[in-house]
Amino acid sequence: MMASWPNGRTEVFVDTQSMSIIKKRVKPISQQQEYESRRLWKDLTYHLRMGNVSNATDTKCAIEQHQRDLDKQRQEKGEKWQQRVREMIMMLFPCLVFSSGLDIQVTTLSIHSIILMALNLSFVFSLLFS
Repeated sequence: MMASWPNGRTEVFVDTQSMSIIKKRVKPISQQQEYESRRLWKDLTYHLRMGNVSNATDTKCAIEQHQRDLDKQRQEKGEKWQQRVREMIMMLFPCLVFSSGLDIQVTTLSIHSIILMALNLSFVFSLLFS
């Protein structure tokens, strides 16, 4: 992956070809919370693996509609969706600016700062999800 600087200079940011593959460590689906990604999307993943695109599409649409319905209910009650990981990241790394959703826009940072943030995020996620 290449990094581009405002002055036009480019350099290798991460050499993915030389990195070893690290197997993800996740809780079994039965131990995950209701809206954790693997639990939420397990049926869609199953249908894709079985090559059943029609059922995968139906499952995806049902999940997304359910999320829209929940959002509408929250808005009607005046509740705000709490993103626990997002709030923690904002507290630990105020130099990250969040736009809508979880898209992250990084302000001017040195490579050293980015590496330190990645290490800190890894630590935070290990605490949250282990």
